[in-house]
Amino acid sequence: MSDRVISADGHMDLFYLDEDTFTSRAPAGMKERVPNVRTVDGKPTWVGDGVVMGGHRAWMGRQPMTNHRGRRMREAGWEPTHPSDPKLRARDLDMDGIAAEVIYGIRFVEDSIEDPRVVTATYRAYNDFIAEFCAYDPHRFIGIADVPAHSPEAAAAEIRRVGRNGLGLKGALFDFFNGPAPVWHEMWEPMWAAAEEEEVALSFHIGAGHGTTTVGPRNAEEKLRRNIPKVSYQAHLAVVAMQADECLVSILLCGALERHPALKVVMAESHIGWIPYVLERLDTKFREGEYEGMIHTPPSVLFRRQMWATFQDDKVGAHLAEEYAPENFCWASDYPHRDGVWPDSREFIEQTMGGLSEAMRRRLTAATWRGCTAYGSFYGPSSSPGRRGGHRMRIRARLYAATDAADARLPGYPSASMAHTMVSRNSPAASVLLPYSVVRWRKPSFSATRALARLRGSQRISTRSTRLISKATRVKAPVDSVASPLPL
Repeated sequence: MSDRVISADGHMDLFYLDEDTFTSRAPAGMKERVPNVRTVDGKPTWVGDGVVMGGHRAWMGRQPMTNHRGRRMREAGWEPTHPSDPKLRARDLDMDGIAAEVIYGIRFVEDSIEDPRVVTATYRAYNDFIAEFCAYDPHRFIGIADVPAHSPEAAAAEIRRVGRNGLGLKGALFDFFNGPAPVWHEMWEPMWAAAEEEEVALSFHIGAGHGTTTVGPRNAEEKLRRNIPKVSYQAHLAVVAMQADECLVSILLCGALERHPALKVVMAESHIGWIPYVLERLDTKFREGEYEGMIHTPPSVLFRRQMWATFQDDKVGAHLAEEYAPENFCWASDYPHRDGVWPDSREFIEQTMGGLSEAMRRRLTAATWRGCTAYGSFYGPSSSPGRRGGHRMRIRARLYAATDAADARLPGYPSASMAHTMVSRNSPAASVLLPYSVVRWRKPSFSATRALARLRGSQRISTRSTRLISKATRVKAPVDSVASPLPL
């Protein structure tokens, strides 16, 4: 297996953050209302807008995690101080053999805090923090922003603030459990549009306490009380990943992906074994005309073109991946959660993917992300300010030509290979996926402008992309560097 393993789902939970994370970054009028640490029942506790912050209330983590994974983590030397310290977190990644990770932020904030102004201020402060955190090693830490769910306008505004013209973060987490309307509702159109324009991949992460499930916490209030019967709690843990089914299908059928063909969506920690069945059923109903007037593209094609899903220990899904969505499923460690696999990621990968080809294992553990599919180009500086930061843009184009037509095949372009054009601007890196008809460059070197001329000639590059990349400086690159992976 490739030595470079990328985790597509890690976490920066509230209880691991420094106590001044929000108060030091919030406006003056919000410093007492955003989450802060206070003493409750003799223990340091996160309180937001006067309310104890639910299951994530305990500052510096659950001491200790008593399940098998928690004991294993402690044996390996893990402490609650590690996740929010970039040096210690990097050391934990080294111990687990992980080259880079996607980091999801604080969740369930809107379970506890009801005032939209405080929610917005809280997320803005966190997003500023995670951008600063990732600056420690932007090739290794890929921070995901949090966006408010109380209104589409608020979600769109924060996406524009954190996107390519702002903080330069490549993804944003939307708490679909707490929205005023289901994710399929037309009211969310401003959010879809903003995410496409800002090149921000929208993530939908599994959660607890909402939806139609009859096990686990049945609502936010029950979750906050934390008095769930054991059988209900364990039944919930067994099926929680599949609660993403309604969200995934809603996104496919609501037309957002067709209206916004550059939009990217990630189902985080959803696992993947159930997705092939759902795609098959959707395609059957599509062929029967059930979705007439809703979408014009088979759902499985939309999924392969614009959606991704993450998993950590799904052997069934891993073995179905090659047939159903070889470029759309991504392994993750879920560090530092009790349901994760740290520090035994390599062992879990072997158990889950032992019967797969080396090429397929590389796709699941690294190639999909390294190939700039889900979040654009992760592997460049992602946390420095963009245009709004007042920096002069220096744009440089590098073309990564895939030498294997099978690996390079894009959904919707079955006979074409692809070029990864990484447009790096001084600070946030951005990327555009461009299908083209040339599989291998024959000359010893080439210039970006010569490549663009070929792409324009094939009429398979958008006018917007042409204008953007035509500003690029000419870059000479030897053939042997063209097919190399993006640097980590």
